[in-house]
Amino acid sequence: MHKQKHLIDARRQLDQFVRDGVHSYAELRNFDIGPGQHSGVSHLSKYISHRVLFEYEILETVLSQCSYASAEKFIQEIFWRIYWKGWLENRPSVWQAFKNDASLQEDEALNKAQNGRTGIACFDSWVEELRDHNYLHNHTRMWFASIWIFTLKLPWQCGARFFLQHLYDGDAASNTLSWRWVAGLHTKGKHYVAKASNIAKYTNNRFPSTQLAKTPLPLIEDTQFELEKNMPTASRPSKYKQLLVFENDLYLGDANHSYSDYEGVYVIYLETCHRSITLCPNVVNFKKSLLMDFSESLGNAKYITSRDFISIASQLDGVDVVYPFVGDCLDFINDVARTQGCALNFVVRAQDTHCWQHAKKGFFNFKKHLASMIQETTSFTA
Repeated sequence: MHKQKHLIDARRQLDQFVRDGVHSYAELRNFDIGPGQHSGVSHLSKYISHRVLFEYEILETVLSQCSYASAEKFIQEIFWRIYWKGWLENRPSVWQAFKNDASLQEDEALNKAQNGRTGIACFDSWVEELRDHNYLHNHTRMWFASIWIFTLKLPWQCGARFFLQHLYDGDAASNTLSWRWVAGLHTKGKHYVAKASNIAKYTNNRFPSTQLAKTPLPLIEDTQFELEKNMPTASRPSKYKQLLVFENDLYLGDANHSYSDYEGVYVIYLETCHRSITLCPNVVNFKKSLLMDFSESLGNAKYITSRDFISIASQLDGVDVVYPFVGDCLDFINDVARTQGCALNFVVRAQDTHCWQHAKKGFFNFKKHLASMIQETTSFTA
């Protein structure tokens, strides 16, 4: 076994941010002054989205060194990610509709947008940054999505896929629902319209004169996505001898569930043939590196591909699975269970299910429960 390089790097980065950046986060977080200069944000999202860093342990770290008031905006951002996941768990049909949407039709306008040849200076610059660095500042993602939808008039689904292809931190919930929020579909009729003056202000006037759609209407859709009645429940005791781990949850620190208790832990990389979106090489390599790092930190773990697992699944009566959330990984393992006759026992973290029960409406309603969620999922009170 060896120490996890990514985990060590992530914790060092978290400690530095809590020490030097969290107190100024509310003031500086909206400024994007250029690639490699995003000093007002934490840069932790690529670790949080894979649970190299566990959201609730981040809250513990922050609240052990800061008052709630001084770190409130950053704490809320952590809960936004929890909210997005919970909302999609409550309405998984939104993911299926996005996955099955046929709007991804290659045409000249889409190709220009994806290759940064729109003539809109800020947008084209962000495309280059996304492709080169596999990251965009959160404020910039909102501007980008708004320009994509309302100025370029491209399908939001194409933009969401483009982000998932290139972002290190892309995940089904945060990405899909954020794009829907900008479009005016998440909160019906409430859309986000990028303004040239706002872009100029928060980019230190790097893009002073941007021509954008000024009064676009929010998108509308006919489909009504109902609440799912069969939400995941909190962890059941270990039932099988093997455990499956996917890229969505690489957290090792659960005191109630020991990986060492299993005869074997399969750490599965989901291949392109089992994904709804083809990832760019940098993102593929990053995910593989995280999974291998995790696998090598356990004496009983083995890194395998999704096709490798299919070849052995029929030989297993059943497996425990660290719950991978609504998305491609969950779709894959459910499909394997149906086709190979391998029973599944999902291991769901109690912190998640406690918070997800409040994620059935908008974030404003979810936010009302922040104090109780902090108290229930950490040793602190807000």
